[in-house]
Amino acid sequence: MRWHLATVPGLLPHRCHLASRATGRRTVINAAQERSVVTDIPSHAQVVVIGGGVIGASVAYHLTKLGYCDVVVLERNAIGSGTTWHSAAGLSMTTEDPAFLRNFLYSRSEIQVVERESGLSVGRKVVGRMVFSHRSASFERLRRVEALGRSAGFPLHILTPAETLDLLPILAPKELLGSLWNPDAYRVDPTGLTEALLRIARRRGARVFENAAVTAIESGDQVRSVTTSKGSIRCEIVINCAGVWARQIAAMVGLPLPIVALEHFFVLTKPIAGLPSETPSFRSGDDLFYGREEVGGLLLGVFDENARLINLPDLPADFSFGLLPENWDQLAPYIDKIVERLPVFGQAEIKTFINGPEAFTFDHRYILGESSRTRGFYTLAGMNSGGIGACMGAGRQLAELIITGAPTEDLTPVDICRFQSFEGSDRWLRLVGPDLTSGTYLSRSHSRPGTRNIRRSPVHSLLQAWQANFQPVCGWEVAESFGDSTTDRVHDEVALLESDAGLVDESHFGKIRVSGKSAAGPLQTLVNDVLPGDGRSAARLPMRNARGGVESVPIVVRVAKDEWLLLVEPAETPRLRRFLHAAAPECRVTDETSGWAFFLLAGPRAKHIITELRPTDTGEADWVHIGVTPALACHLETDIAIICPTEYGATLYEFILVHGKRTAPALGPVGSAAVERRRIIVGQPRWNRDLNAFLPDVRCEGLAGPETGTMVLALRPVEGAPAEAYVHAPVWSNRGCVGYITSAATTSDGEVATIARIHGPLEGELWLDTGSGKTKLKRTR
Repeated sequence: MRWHLATVPGLLPHRCHLASRATGRRTVINAAQERSVVTDIPSHAQVVVIGGGVIGASVAYHLTKLGYCDVVVLERNAIGSGTTWHSAAGLSMTTEDPAFLRNFLYSRSEIQVVERESGLSVGRKVVGRMVFSHRSASFERLRRVEALGRSAGFPLHILTPAETLDLLPILAPKELLGSLWNPDAYRVDPTGLTEALLRIARRRGARVFENAAVTAIESGDQVRSVTTSKGSIRCEIVINCAGVWARQIAAMVGLPLPIVALEHFFVLTKPIAGLPSETPSFRSGDDLFYGREEVGGLLLGVFDENARLINLPDLPADFSFGLLPENWDQLAPYIDKIVERLPVFGQAEIKTFINGPEAFTFDHRYILGESSRTRGFYTLAGMNSGGIGACMGAGRQLAELIITGAPTEDLTPVDICRFQSFEGSDRWLRLVGPDLTSGTYLSRSHSRPGTRNIRRSPVHSLLQAWQANFQPVCGWEVAESFGDSTTDRVHDEVALLESDAGLVDESHFGKIRVSGKSAAGPLQTLVNDVLPGDGRSAARLPMRNARGGVESVPIVVRVAKDEWLLLVEPAETPRLRRFLHAAAPECRVTDETSGWAFFLLAGPRAKHIITELRPTDTGEADWVHIGVTPALACHLETDIAIICPTEYGATLYEFILVHGKRTAPALGPVGSAAVERRRIIVGQPRWNRDLNAFLPDVRCEGLAGPETGTMVLALRPVEGAPAEAYVHAPVWSNRGCVGYITSAATTSDGEVATIARIHGPLEGELWLDTGSGKTKLKRTR
């Protein structure tokens, strides 16, 4: 390995431990803090927050702000220790998700409130942030982020290479395409922010205890008490904000929390001559590194591939302001590329290697919500090295969820119930862990040995024989398309569904049985519609919560008297079970995903095929035989939903494909991508894409909702408009940004079809901001 550095690892000066810097800062604050801290653990508290880092501090701040004042914060060592103190602590808006934009805007304003109310400086310094690009695909993504910022009147700007170099002259011009500039990006002192949040929380009644390690949690179906090294506390609510130790805390109530502790590192150089203090922070997603000016030098960090896992029991019990050993071998593969982009780094002298623990999740979203097993046990953890940027918005979201049950954001993407049971196993987390750090910048599916083929359909071998192209979905191997993956097989499969018929394996869908003599009443209330009366028909029925949001759009099938099967996508299954247990406690709710095979016979000839394959219906019998297989074949709009016990799945699938050709010679297997594309083309909304649990006032009869509320609309570019669309693209009308694209696909004739969430009323024309230009839209439904 050739090092382009003035100082090589063997010649480094003695290691400068950042803990000394943090400890010095804490000395001043602790003098005032100790006067207000009670030393005796109370016997009872309404809420116990486990973890005194910036996440726990934000939760305590927001709970007390909303009126919950009987709050106790427990920290195993010192406030702000663990993972908080060594954070690079940058806050910027550089993602495509509108929810992150709203969180950033909230954080930007609320942190100033925190400074004023606490009387403490949080070290806020506005430096701006630049994301530069050397690849066309990533540069187009930056254009989309700029369009998102424009939708909220937020200052994001695409800069030319020359403009980029004017603001960041240490960057090499070679191959530079440009950058995204966020002038409002800033950084803070992470320990200072933590102390300021807790100072305000204390003034409102919260109590904070250091060196109070949690050793046990007493619970059954409800939390009862927390035992610490200083005593026990009876409580109604426990909030797990323990960072990399959150998995160990969750295990105390039997919750297998899917969090991985990984090494995450950055280096600090000695001062560099001529480097101005106003140098903006920067990031290269292409090259997996980020950086900023720090005390006249550079701070440079890497989101490395093949990240190293941390075995938490190996850490010393008093690990607080500690660091992990320097790991130059892990940094080495990125040195050449960093020096190529930032030549000044090649001549800089490195004074410190900071290697600290961070908590990651495998979908790179934090975990927020209440356990489905233990009432009153909440988690906010797994911040993916973005805890400072997310702490204010996430703390507010959790406090609102606990106190009002109605957060101001849709929490589905971060819901603790989004995970499947296998994803909490130690082995799975060890397998996916090395990819999680780099996954913060790179989009990839897990492909390491052992991470695929976790769950397989009963017809998996048949799909393989038909040359299925599999993609992992919640551990399932799902056939996305068939045949040569280098051609657009999806286009051909969509055409088959539009003209003839195709057979789709959807056995990966969750199957939730709702049963009981009184089951019909609660189900009809939730769906506000008539339930299917027999097993020969099925219906997609939106299931609403008390706020009017859509919790799910299951396919509902009656499988027996007083028994219904709800067919939902696998990611929905855990949280829908939780919702049904709470909303219909008089019903029996069971997960029967493993007990059923599920196929969709789709297309205009589907009904003709099924008529030929099964005997004429007699009486009111729900079940029929298709070949020798007992099955339910239910009419679902233009398609046929077919379910049977799992052990018959392979026989039934093969029988339909072979004998169905007598009626429809073109019949063949079709993948999930074609079904999804067809859905968008016909304008059928999908839960957690176009509809979610937070949205009130959305009607699903057709697509248009009330003109004064939220609408879900099918939109297409007008004739001659550029054919470009993507999820999260802003939609504008005469009165400004009115919504965002939630689904997009290309039709068989090359047009773009979209579904959008629009917040009415609409005025005048609609047009799409693609980041590269404006596209006029027309409503199709």
